[in-house]
Amino acid sequence: MNELRTLVEALIKGELKRANKKFPLFHSDHEAVAIIEEEMREASVDANVLSHNFDNFKEAVFDDYSISDKRECIENIEQFARELACESIQIAAMAQKWKMSHITQDEIKKFSCEKPSYLNDLDEVMKKWEDKYE
Repeated sequence: MNELRTLVEALIKGELKRANKKFPLFHSDHEAVAIIEEEMREASVDANVLSHNFDNFKEAVFDDYSISDKRECIENIEQFARELACESIQIAAMAQKWKMSHITQDEIKKFSCEKPSYLNDLDEVMKKWEDKYE
């Protein structure tokens, strides 16, 4: 499980880097709430579909459905488990993005960079962020 957690952390960092290159840091807490809420809704939908497909699989097993019916349920379980994992990674990345958006002036000074550099050079900030929080 530790190895899996390490891989997930790497995926979260990758998603954070991708998101930061595409979109700036959060301008407000309200923006963060809106983005995280959207990802949470998507994860909730995937979790509900996953649960429904598990119920279908359980019924197929207990009622002795055909192997093809069981396989279809399992394929859906696999698909929506992956989707849920992706949404969860995005949620964790957006939580980290919120933390990055709230680095204090003292923390910026520790990084030895000025506020404009922090806002304009995400690669530099990401590197310093990773060094501090790894």
